[in-house]
Amino acid sequence: MAKNIEMHPTTGEPIAVNAFGAKGAHYEARYDLLDYPAITVLAEVLGHGAEKYAEQNWRGIPVHTHIDHAIRHLLACLHDMRTGATDLSDEDHLGHAMARVYMALAVREQGGMSQKEMELTIERTT
Repeated sequence: MAKNIEMHPTTGEPIAVNAFGAKGAHYEARYDLLDYPAITVLAEVLGHGAEKYAEQNWRGIPVHTHIDHAIRHLLACLHDMRTGATDLSDEDHLGHAMARVYMALAVREQGGMSQKEMELTIERTT
């Protein structure tokens, strides 16, 4: 259903109005566009990492390290695609790359630097 956007008269926040005139909060994020199988792969990779390392362990890893690992997985994925070598690893390199980009984004959104990265930076400068 098409939505019109109005501005709330006092708060100035956007309000979505549907074809029936019903009003509700308007959000830019479109969770209905997320692909269930791809999100499931992300959840599986995160679950595997939680078992192997610890839940939320990735939050203590610097953004640049997550990006580095994402690039390594993307390169491995490209290599496997180009050579047809799909049985070289059990890892879903594309799924792991997606997870590492997700982790980098989450750590960045926490403030741009993980707590551990901040502590290491402080140690190096004192």
